[in-house]
Amino acid sequence: MNRFLKKTLAVLIAFVALVAALEILYRLLKVPKITHQNIHAKAQTLMPRINNNTILIIGDSRLEWGMKPQTVLEKSKAAGFSGNVVDMAMPGSNGLDVMQYLIANNIQPKLIIHGYAPNYSSYNNHGFDKEDYTAYNKISENFSYWLDQHLYFRDPSVLNWLKRAPLYFKKHTYDSLGGALVEEYGDYNFRASSQYDMFKSFKNNFTRASWLQYCHTADSAIGVLKKRGSIVYGLAMPVSKKIHGLLNDVNSDTAGITSYNKFYDFSFFTYTNEAPAHDSTYFLDGCHLLPVYAIVFTGKVADSLMKDFMKQNK
Repeated sequence: MNRFLKKTLAVLIAFVALVAALEILYRLLKVPKITHQNIHAKAQTLMPRINNNTILIIGDSRLEWGMKPQTVLEKSKAAGFSGNVVDMAMPGSNGLDVMQYLIANNIQPKLIIHGYAPNYSSYNNHGFDKEDYTAYNKISENFSYWLDQHLYFRDPSVLNWLKRAPLYFKKHTYDSLGGALVEEYGDYNFRASSQYDMFKSFKNNFTRASWLQYCHTADSAIGVLKKRGSIVYGLAMPVSKKIHGLLNDVNSDTAGITSYNKFYDFSFFTYTNEAPAHDSTYFLDGCHLLPVYAIVFTGKVADSLMKDFMKQNK
């Protein structure tokens, strides 16, 4: 038995030494490291902060990058609102799992900004309604994220390097309110082409049945939250003209979700005064707003939202 334990320990030590040696080698070779999105670590930190006096932002990466929660917080306080702001927008999310969590736990945020994302109607969400938000899980998820960020054996960074596959993100982290802090590799045309191909696949896979199911599920959840006191605004984020053309399947009927208190459709500007360009002047990749313009955009949207919100809460 002792001999078996000694051999097992020797193999374990050899394996750890090999991994450590490879990690050092990859750093010496300056292998580009994949940047991970700490989705579940973010959720473990922010979901417990949602309460009945919260402005909550939910939806996909267009809101995650393009709606700046710090700006929303500043605008809300200027309007006389005393609550907090939580940004739970995530890549590939339609926000329905967050709403289900709120309903199950009897939480009614004062104001919910919901990203209208019909192209994600077939997506599986991140399961935030099924997670337990505990101190242990928070530590575990943050530690797992740290390992993903710093250790090559946790992801295909080396394989991508050998295949000369370009990486998309230099950085993808979150601020204290959940707003995304993003830097990308490559030039605008490369990134815009990648986003166009993704939205083209959404269009090819789109079915009216799945869209109607998305609308029905969202309407049901929003209806419950409204009855409990929440005000829910729908928001369609701007995209470039080229990508907007792929959304015609659903943009012809923006009333698909009928339960919103109000729907703000910025999916396509006239661009006469607001944004006279559909390229790198305002977009990182034709889909996500540049950080500088995202602050301007958020300010304009928040002013309008808070004006209506404060009127309804007199």
